[in-house]
Amino acid sequence: MVRLYVGGQQVGTLDENPDVLRKLVEAGETVEFRTEGGRGLGTFQPKTEPICPWEPELTKAEIDRRCQKPGKTLAEILERLGAE
Repeated sequence: MVRLYVGGQQVGTLDENPDVLRKLVEAGETVEFRTEGGRGLGTFQPKTEPICPWEPELTKAEIDRRCQKPGKTLAEILERLGAE
């Protein structure tokens, strides 16, 4: 039986809960696969996509902070773009 570990702690097995791996991957967790005896079989680390591809360091906290700032009116945006 293959046991799943996250952060060194056992979180279950595929036999006991087939959905556990999917849930861990969706949460972005790195999962270790080990035998019943504790021998390491491998590690899976999901690839995470940035929130904003053109600003990969952007965090959710920074997005929230920016949303709290007042924005510009449509007229101001159009004027800046030189629209008539």
